[in-house]
Amino acid sequence: MKNILFSLLTIFFLSPVIGQESLIADIMNVDAVNINESEKYQEALEEYQKAYDEEVAKMDEALTKLGEDYVKEVTGLIDGFTKTLDEGVEKDVKNEKQSVVTQVTTLTMLLKSNKKKEIQNFKNVMDLEIRALPKTFASDKNKEVEEAMTERKGNIESEFKANQMVIAQFKNTEHLIKTNEPVSSGDSNG
Repeated sequence: MKNILFSLLTIFFLSPVIGQESLIADIMNVDAVNINESEKYQEALEEYQKAYDEEVAKMDEALTKLGEDYVKEVTGLIDGFTKTLDEGVEKDVKNEKQSVVTQVTTLTMLLKSNKKKEIQNFKNVMDLEIRALPKTFASDKNKEVEEAMTERKGNIESEFKANQMVIAQFKNTEHLIKTNEPVSSGDSNG
């Protein structure tokens, strides 16, 4: 009963205030604005996609450059070995061959390590880009980044194993073959 009486008294006293014309009613009457959330997300997704494409291209370019540098270094080592081989000194060929095998093995491991670093750099940059996205997209974009990384890591592992096989084949190949055949000095009819 007290609540009903209080409500009636409140209405009675507020009625004159409600009935008065407000000085700021027109000013405060602001129309609502519709914000299309998907447009906001679309812009963020477009920015992410642009960054993703740029970073993938940058990573692939770096991986290619590392491979090219590796090939140049190995080519230099093989050129040096070939010169030693042409001289035909068995001990020098053996020492140079061992040196080449050791250096190429080191370069191969370094190549693998450097390529993995490039992939990790890609992931670090993309993690920052993904954090800027709404959380609803983070899971999908993380999967996209992981797939790109997994593909390239698989290529690196295959390449590494293939390079190791080539090194082993080089190591096991007899490059200096000795024969005991007499050297002919032309026609000896004289």
